[in-house]
Amino acid sequence: DDDMPSVHLATKICNKETNDIITAQQLFQICQQRETFGPASFIGLKRPGDNGFELSHPTNPTTSMNALLFDMDESRNQGDASLVGAEVDFFCLSGEACMHDMDRTAKQLKEQTKGEEILGAVMFSCSGRGPSAYGMIPEKMSDATRFGNVFKDVPCLGFYAGGEIGPQALAGKENVFQRGRAAMQGFTAVFALFIVPVVDRIHFDLDDRPERVNKFVSEKFGTSAEAQPMEST
Repeated sequence: DDDMPSVHLATKICNKETNDIITAQQLFQICQQRETFGPASFIGLKRPGDNGFELSHPTNPTTSMNALLFDMDESRNQGDASLVGAEVDFFCLSGEACMHDMDRTAKQLKEQTKGEEILGAVMFSCSGRGPSAYGMIPEKMSDATRFGNVFKDVPCLGFYAGGEIGPQALAGKENVFQRGRAAMQGFTAVFALFIVPVVDRIHFDLDDRPERVNKFVSEKFGTSAEAQPMEST
């Protein structure tokens, strides 16, 4: 059926640490032995060239068939593309893991904006992440607090929502600046920075020929900059 999403069944995985070829069941066993924040809640898939892992819930066939079953996201028209060379990992959703990820993301953002003049920030966080400390994250205003710990002199305002619109949330992302593929998501925190643009004070385009000016005004306002003659009666 052309309307159905592409499904991939991965039966063999290469362990990058040992270069051994293992089964899905063996991969589960390895991950269970290395639990840091709790049992795995999501399977992450990272294609070659991707910025991070796309997360999905483990499906029943994953364990019963001793294979990893991926129901692919069709938004990038990559559903039929081979998964050879893609990376697979497991992720846990817990309060401790969320705080650790927020610290990591804020530090990455600080490093990637080094030397920039930041005027302020806005935050849109899920109401499941705060503001109280009685939910999954045992810290009051956790996202805003951890952002402020890194960006100490940057004013930040925002609110908690029942769904956040932003680029697709990726785990283990290398570049925290993301654009496109916006979607309504849950249990995410979306930050935006107001950064002063860098002005090139050495090179100027001073070509003010009439045709250039007229072209600019026409594209900007949909009118011509040329003077129109007036008719008298």
